[in-house]
Amino acid sequence: MKAYLQIIKGTVEEYATYRLSFVLWRVRLVVQLLVVYFMWWAIFSEHNELFGYTQGAMLTYVLFSSFVRPFVMGTRTQEVAEYIRSGSLSNYLLRPMRFLGFCACRDIADKLLNVFLPYLKSSYCIFCFGRPL
Repeated sequence: MKAYLQIIKGTVEEYATYRLSFVLWRVRLVVQLLVVYFMWWAIFSEHNELFGYTQGAMLTYVLFSSFVRPFVMGTRTQEVAEYIRSGSLSNYLLRPMRFLGFCACRDIADKLLNVFLPYLKSSYCIFCFGRPL
């Protein structure tokens, strides 16, 4: 169990290695959310209802989908293909821990960052712009 916690810690530290890249990645996600939010805001400025949705319903959908998206879409499983392609899979199979456990721990660390930080981002946007309900 201690080894798996170390893998999670190491993965988080790997993300922190290139801090500017990590920060710019998060800034890009905030800008992406704001562009979509204000695009729908502008579309609904001319219409009371569009496609059966009100402005509040659509903006709520945009904000709360930003909570769910990182959990569903974020994964590190593409690394397994890279391990196979590069021939380094045998190095992981020879270790005294299960390869699937190793991959699961890396994925857990990725999900922790990809779920926790968007909650902060979306909460900040809701705080700044108010709830669109």
